[in-house]
Order: sequence, then structure tokens, then C-alpha cells
Amino acid sequence: AGALLGHPRLLVLDEPANGLDPQGLVEVRDLLRRLRDEHGMTIFLSSHLLHEVQLICDEVGVVRRGRLIAAGPVTELLARRETELRVEVDDAELARQVAAALPSVRQVEATPEGLRVVGEPGTAAELNTALVQAGLRVSALAPAAPDLERFYLELVKSDEAPGVPTS
Repeated sequence: AGALLGHPRLLVLDEPANGLDPQGLVEVRDLLRRLRDEHGMTIFLSSHLLHEVQLICDEVGVVRRGRLIAAGPVTELLARRETELRVEVDDAELARQVAAALPSVRQVEATPEGLRVVGEPGTAAELNTALVQAGLRVSALAPAAPDLERFYLELVKSDEAPGVPTS
């Protein structure tokens, strides 16, 4: 609160949502958006709560070992270079085999809900057709929402992240 008294153009915050209950998280999120939208304030936010970062920030930077390894608008960083699907069927093992045989599918893994399928854009229609032709009853086939936390975890799996934009 003291940092806001002088109506700064730049506000630097370190873990502003740390330890807050759900109502406090919403209030801080709303306050930060109001400061940005109504007062034109630039807010530099450092946080490990990536879900909150995704909800609040327009742009992000990922720092690993003191080096910026990715930066840009959240929407661009999360733009799918591949399709991730959540699939629920009556026979998960047969569905896994059918999905794995498709050339557009890169990865299939079992989850408690069914299957997670990763493939080229446009995989959903091809997968749905193949599952139905195999006699499977498809109860759900939905794209997974882009997620900053998953992006971050995939990005830092290796020290080198080729092909990841830094701007």
C-alpha cells in the first residue's frame, strides 16, 4: 500500500499473492488490473504462482539460472504448436493403441480420467474418427486449455530450450 502513495508509473511486486486465501487472491488480482487499466500503471510481478501470473499478466519472462530463456505475450507463448486432448472412452487400452497408431499423434498417456493425447494441430477429428471406427464409445474428447505452469515445466526440462522465443 505504501508503494502506491506516490502514484508510481511502475510498481514492482514480489510474490504479492503468497499466502492469501482465495478471496484475497481475487481481490489482489482485481486491484492489479484496476491499477493497470484505470491508472495506466506498469506492474512488474515476480511470482511462482503461475496460474495467478497467467490470470494477471499480459507479458511474461521466464528466468532460469539467472538467464532469460523465454519472454513475450502470454497468449503467444501459450499458442499451441501442438494439440493436447483429454479423451474419455469405454476402453482406454484399446483407445491408447488406436491413438498411438495415428501418424499425427506424438504422445499418448493414461490419466485417471482417461487419456492425454498430444499431436499435430487437427488431430482431434482424425482421432475421433479412428476411435469410433474401432468400435469405441467416446464420451469426451476435448482440447486442454493452455497452461502457463505446463509451459514452464516443459521449458525448464532441459537447460537449452531451442526454438523458444525470447523477445
